[in-house]
Amino acid sequence: MLDYFLSKLPIKIEVLFVWLRASKEVRSQRRLMRDRDSADKLEHHEWLDKVMPDIDSFVLKNGDYLTIDTTAKTVQEVVNEIKTRL
Repeated sequence: MLDYFLSKLPIKIEVLFVWLRASKEVRSQRRLMRDRDSADKLEHHEWLDKVMPDIDSFVLKNGDYLTIDTTAKTVQEVVNEIKTRL
């Protein structure tokens, strides 16, 4: 899907896809703390867990991606990690 997206760009550019991960427990805790709207309902997050690919088998042929486990990281630590990759 991401390779398809890259193939449809009108010009050749470098794109870095950033995949943020966290344990299911931490994701649930963060969701409860946000409690923004219906998008934070448990069933939406359970559905995402089912449809998202296993990151260990993730393949991107024509681009670059970075996987960051955010389970025990602050927002600033995650931002810094992304910046070092740019």
